[in-house]
Amino acid sequence: GLQKLELSGFQGHLGLFLDFHPDSTLEEVPDPYYGGDEGFERVVDMIEIAGQGLLAHIVGKHHV
Repeated sequence: GLQKLELSGFQGHLGLFLDFHPDSTLEEVPDPYYGGDEGFERVVDMIEIAGQGLLAHIVGKHHV
């Protein structure tokens, strides 16, 4: 997986965007193209929620 890309001594976070989404059953952001308007709305919701989780992680880790 992704860990093969880590450089020796790397101390950052290497993971998937949805790692920051509270629904741990989600593995990837789906292609919304074939889901009509609802598919796009679902993807936007997923991205917004995961983005909030990422921001909370950054703030918590760096005490911003």
